[in-house]
Amino acid sequence: MRRICIIENCGKVNYAYGYCVMHDARKRKYGDPLKAREYLEGGGKGICSIRDCDKKVRAKFFCIKHLNRFTKYGNPFRLKKMPNGAGHIRKIGYKMITVNGKQVMEHRHFIEVSLGRKLNSNEDVHHINGDKRDNHIDNLLVLTKPEHTKLHILLKKNIP
Repeated sequence: MRRICIIENCGKVNYAYGYCVMHDARKRKYGDPLKAREYLEGGGKGICSIRDCDKKVRAKFFCIKHLNRFTKYGNPFRLKKMPNGAGHIRKIGYKMITVNGKQVMEHRHFIEVSLGRKLNSNEDVHHINGDKRDNHIDNLLVLTKPEHTKLHILLKKNIP
């Protein structure tokens, strides 16, 4: 007598631990043998399987957008954009944060909020104590680009 998968209405042959090959793979990958079914709610007949997405299927029941997310992150719902306030440190030492879906330098954003306006293209922000990660408003000074360059030249001359 052949054993069948313990998942209700599956009917496939038991592969391991009471599950068929598909349900066993889902159990190992997601921790739940039924996990992948949540992606199959809306689709069928050439329409993306994600609820409220009416684009044509590209592969694996997903449109190209959801397929790319699924391939890259293993989850078709994951968004590329970071939430507001999330950030990272750039190679040159400045902290970048996400504001309204755009990456901006944290020190420039703090000054703009403090001033109540956007910085002009000829304005730079100087860190008074020299620490690029210290973005407290009392450590930041707005200078024109030529003033900022001159200040750094003077600071370098005073350092042995």
